[in-house]
Amino acid sequence: MLGAKTQDINYPRGDSKPFQWTVKKDGTVVNITGFTYVMAVNSDRYPTDASNEAFKLTGSIISAVAGRVDFAPSTTNTDLVGPYYYEVQQLDGTVKSTLAKGKITFDQDTAKD
Repeated sequence: MLGAKTQDINYPRGDSKPFQWTVKKDGTVVNITGFTYVMAVNSDRYPTDASNEAFKLTGSIISAVAGRVDFAPSTTNTDLVGPYYYEVQQLDGTVKSTLAKGKITFDQDTAKD
């Protein structure tokens, strides 16, 4: 996923299933040992600051060798309906790389708690 892949996501409102990513470069899995990851979700497509940020998640490396990182939202994070925008960033010391970005649409759920 190195190189800002654009990928749109549909996600059920109020769910908490992790967003799962496998980091690849030219189709080959990247060992992500030593990296950190952040996923930001914003109501503004091109925000100039964090004032419209819906939530921000820190990634959990599930398997560094397999390039696997998950972002686990809470049900409060995803208690949204409609279109938002997200970006996944990889941090390596002072180097920040955008791996993926796109529109995330939170779909109204049918089951109510």
